[in-house]
Amino acid sequence: MSTTILSFQNRVVIETLHNEGRSLRYIANYLGFSKTTIFNELHRLNSEYQAGLAQTDFERKVSQRGLMVLPHNPLERRTLMSTTILSFQNRVVIETLHNEGRSLRYIANYLGFSKTTIFNELHRLNSEYQAGLAQTDFERKVSQRGRKSSLTKNLKHLIEEKIQVQKWSPEQVAHVVGIAYKTVYNWIDQGWLDIQLPDLPDHGIRRHRAKEKRGTFNYGRSIEERPHKVETRQEFGHFEADTVLSGKRKGQAVATFVERKSRLTIVKRLHGRDSQSMTQAVLELASQLQDKLKTLTVDHGKEFANYQTIERRTCTQVYFAHAYSPHERGSNENRNRVLRRFIPKGVLRRFIPKG
Repeated sequence: MSTTILSFQNRVVIETLHNEGRSLRYIANYLGFSKTTIFNELHRLNSEYQAGLAQTDFERKVSQRGLMVLPHNPLERRTLMSTTILSFQNRVVIETLHNEGRSLRYIANYLGFSKTTIFNELHRLNSEYQAGLAQTDFERKVSQRGRKSSLTKNLKHLIEEKIQVQKWSPEQVAHVVGIAYKTVYNWIDQGWLDIQLPDLPDHGIRRHRAKEKRGTFNYGRSIEERPHKVETRQEFGHFEADTVLSGKRKGQAVATFVERKSRLTIVKRLHGRDSQSMTQAVLELASQLQDKLKTLTVDHGKEFANYQTIERRTCTQVYFAHAYSPHERGSNENRNRVLRRFIPKGVLRRFIPKG
């Protein structure tokens, strides 16, 4: 009886019982406070007592004293019979009136809900109804709503084995399992799979691509001028080219050439990651393929700066993809990832013969 600090829940009970016409003594005994405390509380406002307004007034006055009060987040009383969402304040009123022996109809009319809603709420728990426990149960069930995940224990084990042990990509796993590859990435991001981005075949570089440091240039024939027959992949001889770093020292690289129709992949060691070395590699390729090398699609890396020499000496048209558009050389990009997956940096040059 000595404490005089009322909670928001206490104020809701005071408002409810006061509207019921209960006496000061009754409300004081019900809550375990003195009659003076209840009297002062009911006269806190200059208008009809409302728990929400009383709590706001209390917090304002306390804040002026330099103290801190936890927020209570009161929700307005529901007035539409169609809604079935009860607030914590509503549950406190239900508990209070139920303990007062009020009927379902009375409580429903008091709060503006249907009798079915009140009945279901009073039977939410397997024990005597308590607003605090009922609110906790409500929040727990709400958090479990939504679409159920299709990630089963067996599927989780399969995906982790394919990616971590067999070095499959999320795209390959998704195709075999029959789900969207974006789903696999979402499960990784959400921590549902015991897989980190470094565990992926490309080490997550496709999501966190490093800034280009090799230099670029802005000349050359655009890919938009490339013949349509190249896009259809119906004719052999149209290649995509790129460089792949192969050693730990600066400049160690190999050139990769991928034929668009057959996906034939040719890898050549470069003496350096410069235009002279790449030009020599392309000339060697043209000599090996003779008239089979018809077009070459590349990016704007500086190693392709001597494209005019390549065109003149091989009679092959060189086309440049748009900046930041690796998908325009998709076959080459994919082969580079596969190559790096099985032959890591620092080891690749050992597998490529000189000359």
